[in-house]
Amino acid sequence: VNMKIIHCADFHLDSKMEGLPAEKAKIRREELFLNFERVVEYAKENSVTAVIIVGDLFDGQKILLKSQKRIMHVVAKCPSVDFLYLSGNHEKDGFLDWQADFPKNLKVFGNWGAFEYGKIKIYGKNGGADLSVYQKNFNGEDVNILAMHGQVVTHAGVIKEDEISLPLLRNKGIDYLALGHVHKAVEGRLDGRGVYAYSGCPEGRGFDETGDKGFIELTVNGKNVSYKFIPFAKRKIYEIEVPCDSFENWFECRDFAINKVQNDVEISGLVKLVFVGKRNGFEIDKIGVEKLLQDACFYTKIVDKTDACINGADFVSDFSPIGVFVKSVLESDIENLTKNRVIMCGIKALKGEEI
Repeated sequence: VNMKIIHCADFHLDSKMEGLPAEKAKIRREELFLNFERVVEYAKENSVTAVIIVGDLFDGQKILLKSQKRIMHVVAKCPSVDFLYLSGNHEKDGFLDWQADFPKNLKVFGNWGAFEYGKIKIYGKNGGADLSVYQKNFNGEDVNILAMHGQVVTHAGVIKEDEISLPLLRNKGIDYLALGHVHKAVEGRLDGRGVYAYSGCPEGRGFDETGDKGFIELTVNGKNVSYKFIPFAKRKIYEIEVPCDSFENWFECRDFAINKVQNDVEISGLVKLVFVGKRNGFEIDKIGVEKLLQDACFYTKIVDKTDACINGADFVSDFSPIGVFVKSVLESDIENLTKNRVIMCGIKALKGEEI
């Protein structure tokens, strides 16, 4: 038996894309759907027999009718591939409530389901594991793949509803445990025979989802199961830290940040630039950086976590509200380590900026 299988999860279609401007969010929502369509096309072009969708295909239970119909249409157009669907904690069974007649190649695991391809058996269960799953033993003569959505734990004690105990699944004859829920690709050894893996999300949505995103492609050759991660995201998300301590002025700091983005970021990525350290008397020009990077990045978020190096001599002849405030703090009994922070918050407040 020689068979290719795709393990994917956590598309989170119809996400709100909070944190992005409205127009950018609209584009990203469409790109999530296009990512799913590209995965289907990849399966068709690479002679994949089955695509296992391990939960959270949609971002919530209330799913737009046009979105449901779009997915059904895409699946129906690829009859050579089976789509084995497992609901996750976000959409639960919302995707399946509205329609009784699915395309023949969309197959639902439900509370517990199994699909056979000769000696290759693919099992799945909605939600986390329960006692009935842990009591099962799989035929050691088969190639056994188990799909589940939840958070793995390494203990065998009290298991919560959304948790999956790795110790309780060991030595059951499982060759590959296909997991969904964690948005980063993770893999590990289950026991002497099998492995477990999260495919991660195919497309990052926020700045907590940096790095390569995609799916896992399995190849079953006889009783041997091999697998590889396939990066597949339209856009990559980055968080880049810019230390400000060594720069004499803003322009040196700005040029360093721009060069770092140009060297490290793939074109049209989403970038979070975090300025850290102490600034030597200059301000962070957030708008200026965003303007300079608007052609190189799909979206740029600037975060200022810096402190300024406060020199009292610079404010001796400054009788503005800021100057008077800085001098009063410097002459106060506040601890020196705290003075700098108080001054920075006060300057921002006097300028009407967010503290």
